[in-house]
This record gives sequence, C-alpha cells and structure tokens, in this order.
Amino acid sequence: MSFDRLNVFKAPDSDNRFIVVVMHSELTPDKPLHVSNELARDEAKYLLRHYNLADSDIEVRLAKATIRASAMAAG
Repeated sequence: MSFDRLNVFKAPDSDNRFIVVVMHSELTPDKPLHVSNELARDEAKYLLRHYNLADSDIEVRLAKATIRASAMAAG
C-alpha cells in the first residue's frame, strides 16, 4: 500500500489507546486514506509494522503521540 504520511494520535480520554491515520496526497489529498479505530498499544504497533517501520521508530511515534479531539481531524 502506498502512503505519504503515518500519523499516530492518542485517543481522547486515554493514555493507552491510539489512532493511526494514513494519508496519501495523490489519491485523497484532503482526506485520510485510512483511520483506525482506537487501538491498544500492541495493536497500534502491529499495524505500524505493516508499513515497514522499525520498532524503535514505532516506539518514538507512540511516545510523541498527541491527543486529537476527532480522528478525522487528525489527518
């Protein structure tokens, strides 16, 4: 799957749940290609591994994840 950006956000009202947003500027420049449901840390890690990210990069993204009020606003 082709993508331009992977964004990881903390789910509202949770420090241990994450939302992964996949963007593709050519196909849908103003709308996410995929927005996950709220995922537990291990589920988010598993999903991000499908995009060939190293475990160290995944850990950094999860640690730096910010809270977004809405998953759709996350794109």
